[in-house]
Amino acid sequence: MNLPIAQTLHLETLANVHVSGLWHAVDSSRESLRRWLPWVDGTRSLADSAAFVTAARAEHRLGAAWHFAVVTDAEVIGVCALNRIDSAHRWASVGYWLHHGHTGQGTMIACVRRLVGFAFDELAMHRLEIRCAEHNWASRAIPERLGFVSEGLLRDVEWINGSAVSQVVYSQLTTDASRG
Repeated sequence: MNLPIAQTLHLETLANVHVSGLWHAVDSSRESLRRWLPWVDGTRSLADSAAFVTAARAEHRLGAAWHFAVVTDAEVIGVCALNRIDSAHRWASVGYWLHHGHTGQGTMIACVRRLVGFAFDELAMHRLEIRCAEHNWASRAIPERLGFVSEGLLRDVEWINGSAVSQVVYSQLTTDASRG
């Protein structure tokens, strides 16, 4: 599936064709990503990216997740995903990351806005949740700009690079007036 965002920007359902681009985007952004994402240090080879794509496709087949490659000008520059989908309770968790060379340009906010619309309008989700590291201001700006509500802080909920990291939990309901 292809979700268009702009003339040269779209989301593509993650597939084997994205493995090489995904690996390059992670490897060349390793330092900026590893500060916030626990899986970066475990992604050491093209085979690791291939294993991730295989797992993501399996989760999709089970209805448990939907991972999209962020593609601009035929280049994979990140991932935007519904990481956990609970169809019975109509909620999903949104996750995202972007190659360091493409940050600060409004790319990810446009991708998340499109994914939110897809989740509410096409998958009939009622609640979306985004968790961001407490001090990751760039990541936190996305749900805040899209009208998500801050629900609180999960203290020391994740372990990254030898340190406990707290996360701010944001949510948006399909019934929210400020819907993204």
